Amino acid sequence: MLSFSQIEIVKLLLKHILQEKIEFATITPNIKSKESVDLKENNVPDKDQQVVEEKHELKVVEEITTGNDLTKVEGIIAGETDKAVLLKLNNGTENWFPKSTIKSQYSSDKESLQTFLIDSWIIERNKIVV
Repeated sequence: MLSFSQIEIVKLLLKHILQEKIEFATITPNIKSKESVDLKENNVPDKDQQVVEEKHELKVVEEITTGNDLTKVEGIIAGETDKAVLLKLNNGTENWFPKSTIKSQYSSDKESLQTFLIDSWIIERNKIVV
């Protein structure tokens, strides 16, 4: 329960938030010069319009850094659950690895030899020989 004074403070806070939202969320129309109107009529975009279009062409780049924090492990998937993968390594041992520690893409195919990028801390913790 809020006391009367706390309710008044909440009312003032909400009123202030609404005023700020209205003031800063609305856009005032810009009065454009005759030149910019003429350019649009000739189907030639103005400079601001070109910049906006360039900003929409974003490229997604995926980077994987293999440093001290990741280790390359080769193995075959022997089993899989929702949160972990059982890998049969080249030395014949089988170990469970949480999917959150596997940083590379892999196929759930159980027959193929694959390379996995796994967080080094899990390998060191479980004393796995790679």
